Amino acid sequence: MSSMFVLSLLLSLFLGSPDFSENLDLVKFIKLANEKGLYTLIRLGPYISDEWENGGLPWWLIKNSAIKEYRSSDAAFMQEVTQWWNYLLPKVEPLSRKHGGPILMAQIEHYYGLIGICDLLYILDLANLAKKYLGNDVVLYSVDIPMMPFMRCGIVPGILPTIEMQPNSDSNAVNGWFEQQQVLAGGGPRVGSQFLLGSYKLWGLQKNDSYTEAIIMKTLQAGWNLNASMSFHMAHGGTNFGFWNGNNSPYPVTTSYDSYAPISEGGDTTELLLAIRNFISKIPKWPNPPTSVPSMIPKTVYSDIILKPADTVLGFITSGNPKCWQTEDQPMTADDINQAYGFVYYQTMISNCGQLNISTFSDDAYVFLNGQFVGTLYSKMADIHNNTMNLQNCNAGSNTLEIIVENTGRSHTMHPSISKPAIFFGSLLLTNDPMDTYIDTRDTGLQKALRKDSSPSFKIDKVNSQFLLDGDPFTYIAGEIHYFRIPHQKWDDRLKRVRALGFNAITVPVPWNLHQFYTDESPQFSGNLDLVKFIKTANDNGLYTIIRIGPYISAEWDNGGLPWWLIRNKKIAKFRSSDEAFMAEVTQWFKHLLAKISPLMRKNAGPILMVQIEHFYGTLGICDQLYMLQLANLVRENLGNDVVLFTVDPPVIEFLRCGSLPNVLTTIEIVPTGVSGEVQNWFNMQKAFFSGAPAVASQYMINPFKMWAKNVTDPYPNDMIIQTAQTAFALNASISFHMTHGGTNFGYWNGAVDDHPVTTSYDSFAPISEAGDTTELFLAIRNWVSKIPGWAYPPAAVPANVPRTAYDDVQLTVFDTISGFILGVNPECWASKETPQTAEYIRHGYGYLYYNTTIIDCGTLYIPNFADNAYIFLNQDFVGALYKQFNSIHNNTIDVQGCLDQFNSLEIIVEITGRPHNKYPDMSRGLQGDVYMHNVTLENWESCEVPIETYEISMVKNYEKMKNHIIETIDFEKSQSAVTSQPSVFIGNLHIKTAPADTFLDTRGWGKGVVTINQYNIGRYWASIGPQQTLYVPAEFLHKGTNLIMFYEFEGATSACTAVSCTAKFTRFPIFDY
Repeated sequence: MSSMFVLSLLLSLFLGSPDFSENLDLVKFIKLANEKGLYTLIRLGPYISDEWENGGLPWWLIKNSAIKEYRSSDAAFMQEVTQWWNYLLPKVEPLSRKHGGPILMAQIEHYYGLIGICDLLYILDLANLAKKYLGNDVVLYSVDIPMMPFMRCGIVPGILPTIEMQPNSDSNAVNGWFEQQQVLAGGGPRVGSQFLLGSYKLWGLQKNDSYTEAIIMKTLQAGWNLNASMSFHMAHGGTNFGFWNGNNSPYPVTTSYDSYAPISEGGDTTELLLAIRNFISKIPKWPNPPTSVPSMIPKTVYSDIILKPADTVLGFITSGNPKCWQTEDQPMTADDINQAYGFVYYQTMISNCGQLNISTFSDDAYVFLNGQFVGTLYSKMADIHNNTMNLQNCNAGSNTLEIIVENTGRSHTMHPSISKPAIFFGSLLLTNDPMDTYIDTRDTGLQKALRKDSSPSFKIDKVNSQFLLDGDPFTYIAGEIHYFRIPHQKWDDRLKRVRALGFNAITVPVPWNLHQFYTDESPQFSGNLDLVKFIKTANDNGLYTIIRIGPYISAEWDNGGLPWWLIRNKKIAKFRSSDEAFMAEVTQWFKHLLAKISPLMRKNAGPILMVQIEHFYGTLGICDQLYMLQLANLVRENLGNDVVLFTVDPPVIEFLRCGSLPNVLTTIEIVPTGVSGEVQNWFNMQKAFFSGAPAVASQYMINPFKMWAKNVTDPYPNDMIIQTAQTAFALNASISFHMTHGGTNFGYWNGAVDDHPVTTSYDSFAPISEAGDTTELFLAIRNWVSKIPGWAYPPAAVPANVPRTAYDDVQLTVFDTISGFILGVNPECWASKETPQTAEYIRHGYGYLYYNTTIIDCGTLYIPNFADNAYIFLNQDFVGALYKQFNSIHNNTIDVQGCLDQFNSLEIIVEITGRPHNKYPDMSRGLQGDVYMHNVTLENWESCEVPIETYEISMVKNYEKMKNHIIETIDFEKSQSAVTSQPSVFIGNLHIKTAPADTFLDTRGWGKGVVTINQYNIGRYWASIGPQQTLYVPAEFLHKGTNLIMFYEFEGATSACTAVSCTAKFTRFPIFDY
């Protein structure tokens, strides 16, 4: 059985201590049920519906002026709920099953998804409040009709979603309902916690039982076959005594709440009861067989009673000396005079008769003139609505006008209608002659003017499942492009190329770790990090912006954009979650970022249309919807409640469920496909998670990125890419091509997928190549867009290709060994007696770390934990490399031989190859604990920065210090030997006589390392592994005259060096060797 608890009844008519005595003795009722062998499912509310007055919410809540919204996380509303539950839950707790009591589960709220508020913080507040009293092990549940958008509004993690069932002759329909429930239940049981058997009755509406006994039993059987738990609604209805009935506008619920239930209003056995009883009695091994049916309760027909008039209604009211309030202008509402239910009496004097007009009232008004009944007005009853009547036969002089207003029951089916309607008025003061104007009726509950609002705006039209840009239907074809992978001098060129495709928007992620290099520094937004300039440049080229603010963005970027220094905050227990310390860091970052974004929003006539929070959150598996809600609320606080927020996940139910919010647009990733109907199915799934959603593929993954030591080829033919785009567009879908232009991972900014770091080139087989070239895919997309009928953004002209050249070979010489170079620039070091320090401890986020200690004996070196690659040196001679995990290689021991009969220098250089961008943040880098030689712990470590760390997108942090060291140390005019088998630093000069042009540096014949040109780190190379063999060098990194080139070679060059020299070669085209 289930028990409902009614806030308004138990709190009585006025605010005070709740009453739990006599007919309101909740504990006695539950215990009595237990004595009869019945457990209890308790419905706590605070809103319960149940065809009860106002769904159980007290009328007096309207008197709390601090409440701005009911059934929400509004602080004032939750304070009232908390006070109520402070009384209720201590009554309930001792009856919980864990104490041997009969209460099994507790429902919070009721049909919350139907009202469309979708305030998950409210649901979470209720859940936490319930757990505070009932314990964290209490089984909480929600109920909604089995439609995904409604169900998702009413649950947060830890709440079991259950469904309403209705009798249905189709067992497949029943299966479908529970399939929906199971998607959100995450392995929980199938539960139909409200199996509607029959309809309740309404005044003025002919309503018969719409379900036959046969259909009810067939549905029951279908549910039982699925091992579903079910609760019959109603098993016994009872009676709405007094004024406690609800209202399904415009029909009040009748006094009888019989509801065609198996047990009638008077307690009689019905045919339906016998059918259900028969079904249950035949369930094999059912441990609770039906008990005997009690005999009928005696009933009789009493003799007629002759009723005599005692008084008129008016006379009865006035003779009771009622408490009255006198006002000079408007009559007072029922709420004003604390008349909660029933009737309110009004009286005034009039001198003349005529048409009586009551502009606003609720619900029925009985009108009397000089003590005589004139007629009834109905604010809304069935199809009747009248607020005027003619008054005649007035006496000369004064006449008494009396109106009795009946409260027929507040609605139990909608957002609470607690207040009786009122008239609002004010004054408009004009200092000049009047002029025409429009009255803005938004947020007043009045019908909005039909005139189109063409002011700058971007909205979702849920009725027509489309976007509205400045009031007009809008679809976008966007291209993802990353400002942080392009020198800022080339932004305009690359954006012109995006526009030349015929696209009308770009998608732009924002990497937190790039803008805020250290925790104690303010985020930077200048130079290559000038996000505002990039967006404005896009706008100048006719492109709107869809912005991805994270804080996690993936984007094949180091750590998915999360700063390495977050690991230094020891208060953070969990990243990408509602962890308080993590959210405090995110909040600070968003305050800086959103302040930059706000003036660029469309409502401010800017180009930013939508804002994405997080990225592929559903694939992470944390499912912390409070975190997602906090992100959404944080953005809305800074950008306004009208901002269009969205999420993106692959079109997989489990991922979409974890990664989306009910009041945030759900979008999907799609890939090129040749399977008929697959694109349609993907968008159907997307729309199931957001009622009225336009179809949106905010990530159309048309090409893969490249990784070191992995054979990655373009898996999608151009015609398949175009066909999928055509199919999506035919469904009125907005799509964003990922990537449209990839760019370059300069410096150390690349991400990683498990044991494969992303290459320096982020070309990604994109329509616009790494160097800005037009490709065959570019032409195919452009051709498709140009043929779209009525497309308002035809392709612009294609810019000429950017000039490139192949510079003459540059002869390189050995400057120093790697370790000699590092020590020569006097790096900052930290000494520790026992364990070497991590990268985070010494505030070194990217690149390399240098460690040294002194050993006496050689043997097997064992480094249990490190990240990512470790290069081992003995007395500055290279011993070999260890890899935490690369490709199929994992080694953490190496044989070190050749020790001298004295102290020996053991040096370890650890490379940070790129933190993963595709999973839970993997932060810490460097040596991660003790290091052993012959099972003896090595001590007395120095942990040092390596002075080629990079900031912005490519700037060498200590370049001037390094350059001065080189100038002071080497004479370029003298011949230098290049013959060395040791990891070394090679240097040379590129002389450019004219204005520089783009080029590619050919690294074939080299091993593994990094190249800097002038003050720019152009990226990692690994020619011995591949596939990337060339490094893109933008003209902006060069200058007319002498350009200093430095190869930091960590594994030893091969064919790039002869007996006397090493050579740096250049080419006009990229080279990839698979």
